[in-house]
Order: sequence, then structure tokens, then C-alpha cells
Amino acid sequence: MGRVLLGGIKHETNSFVPGITDLDALRRGALFEGEDIFSPRPGSGQEIDGIIQVTQEEGIDLVPTIPASGYPGPPVADVTYQYVKEHFLEAA
Repeated sequence: MGRVLLGGIKHETNSFVPGITDLDALRRGALFEGEDIFSPRPGSGQEIDGIIQVTQEEGIDLVPTIPASGYPGPPVADVTYQYVKEHFLEAA
């Protein structure tokens, strides 16, 4: 069957909140790197868990990258965005 590249970034930004969302803030939310994507998180409610379940049931090969999902907060720091982007593109 096919292969699917799995990763991305999701963040609800509120520009009225002071500060920045850094990499640690994403790690407190949901940031997984490489094979950590497949770590069990029962009942987490993360969309990625549903994607993993369905693709595994369908026999689709997943290529893990770096999905990141932060809590609502201030804008994402440029260096944080670059980190996620570079890891995603490297896997691609």
C-alpha cells in the first residue's frame, strides 16, 4: 500500500497575549519527534492518534516526522517554527 508523511504544527495564536510560544511550550502541549509519534497515549484526544490508528488498520506505511500541537497562547517564536519545519522537511 502507500506511504504517508506524518507531521505538522497546530497552534491557536492570540497576539494579545504577551510573550512567545517556544519549543518548551510545544513540548508541554504535544510535540513528538520521529518514532516517539507511535508512543501510546490512550485517550489523549489528539488527532494524530486517530490518524495513526486508521492508517495502521488500512496497512498504510507512516513516515514519522515532527507533529507539534501547542496550547492556545502567544505567537510562535521564529526559531521554534524553523525547528519544526526543518525536522519535517528533513524527513521528507
